Amino acid sequence: MIRHVLQRGPWARAELMKLLFFIDRELYRRFGATVFRWKMYKYGPFSREVLDVLDDMEACGSVAAEVADDAVIYEHASTAPAELPQEVKEVADKILDVWTRRSLDDLLTYVHSLEEAKKRQPDELPPGTDGPVAAAWLGALVEELFFARRELIPQYRRLHEVRQRILREVEEGTGEGVAEITSNIATAIRQYATEIEEALAELGADPVKASLESAVEEYAGVLRLDVPVGGGKTLEDILYESQDEVLDRLHEVMMALFMEYVEINEACGGVCPPEAAQKLEKLATLELATYIIYRLHQKQKIDKKTAVATLNKITDEILS
Repeated sequence: MIRHVLQRGPWARAELMKLLFFIDRELYRRFGATVFRWKMYKYGPFSREVLDVLDDMEACGSVAAEVADDAVIYEHASTAPAELPQEVKEVADKILDVWTRRSLDDLLTYVHSLEEAKKRQPDELPPGTDGPVAAAWLGALVEELFFARRELIPQYRRLHEVRQRILREVEEGTGEGVAEITSNIATAIRQYATEIEEALAELGADPVKASLESAVEEYAGVLRLDVPVGGGKTLEDILYESQDEVLDRLHEVMMALFMEYVEINEACGGVCPPEAAQKLEKLATLELATYIIYRLHQKQKIDKKTAVATLNKITDEILS
């Protein structure tokens, strides 16, 4: 089906993902089955299977991927025809006829208006914990660094706005040590406790369950290293071309967080044990601390040596 969609022209990853979701949604409505398995995350519908298939297609040369500005663009690169059952082809063509002439903003507006985006089903959510405040911060590091321009589905917007206010306040009034930063984060969280609780309540189902698996997928996406960082470059380009020691340490922090989140996600059943809840609270705070340290370095408020040493310490704390 991906080949059939790409025969209509090149698509950015975000647009391609949503077009495939629209097609699958209509297939499910008509026939009770889909081509891919989908989850509704913070930025709309997502399928890990779609990315896996795209990787395989790119490896065998049937799809070409290119980074342009802040997007990964996929283009059909094979002369072989796309072979689809007639009923699937008809549904796909109907969706493509409607949406290939519309903008990404139109796609996003429509996705966010769907009932699936407004109400998440508990049985579709990942294992979580009893520590709801952690839901406000899980995945914060990669979201702020790499996904800031993406449009969140409605119920996550207020939570994101509160988080950004907290980050600004901590960034403006903090020093360079992990202990001081984490203490300031804790103070800011207490100050915004009521707003955080109200924003979390808008998520409907268990917010930590929702945020934990979203964080796993977000980190998995970034650590593919093909995430665009601007100027037609990817994170991989920056890591290997710049030889930036601070960025290398940031990458190590992200790897450590990803490993911990995957382990907790796999270990939890319906409810995570208390020690997992405590671990998530700690990891979520260290995510915010990492972002603050990186921002302070970018603004030249701390030097490279201090940033590297602090990020090393954060990595050790994550894995301890």
